Amino acid sequence: FVAQFDDGTTSVHNCVMLAPGVQLKPKPISLPEGTELFATAMETATPERIAFLLDYLEPSDPALGMAAMKAATRNVRNGGESIVCFKHAPVRHLFGEKLYDQARNAGVQFVRFGNEPPAVQICVPGTEDAKFTIIASDAIDREGEFRQNCDRVAVVTGPDPGSLPQWAREFAAKDLDTEGFVLADSVHCLSGNAFASGVFLVGEGTGTMDLIG
Repeated sequence: FVAQFDDGTTSVHNCVMLAPGVQLKPKPISLPEGTELFATAMETATPERIAFLLDYLEPSDPALGMAAMKAATRNVRNGGESIVCFKHAPVRHLFGEKLYDQARNAGVQFVRFGNEPPAVQICVPGTEDAKFTIIASDAIDREGEFRQNCDRVAVVTGPDPGSLPQWAREFAAKDLDTEGFVLADSVHCLSGNAFASGVFLVGEGTGTMDLIG
């Protein structure tokens, strides 16, 4: 194969690897102004009240969700408050349950919603001591409506496993979970080797973002 780039240079390769579904996604237009997309390099001031919104328009990438839980825990330990709203718990692979327990023990508040995603409202300046209000119905605690003010809302989004072509799904069928993400158990410590010979993971493969170090 010969790859031609925008700057006019070319390079020759014996193999081409496609990474479908790995892309920078634009900010969903349905979100209020001022909300932000979560990034693993997210920085927080002290103290801040931050809501991490998972599974808002589509299921969040599990590894990215776990990275958000780490950021929520750091924020609490730095004197802030963190709320994690989710529909699908992102802890179903390596170190997941331990991370979830650490976050809860540190004081991170979790809200699990059902089919109706949380509402994000912008507070009118001067009427509230925060920028946003998160309103949700907790699927676990059905006693009442959850309502919390916060300074920032970080939306945790990621690749859609449904964008994988059918031939790739069939080729890696034994390495995929029920939602189409590559299983962490199939990712070894040798640069992302999968069980299938000759199959490698690039980009947002589950398990590539949460290994220690």
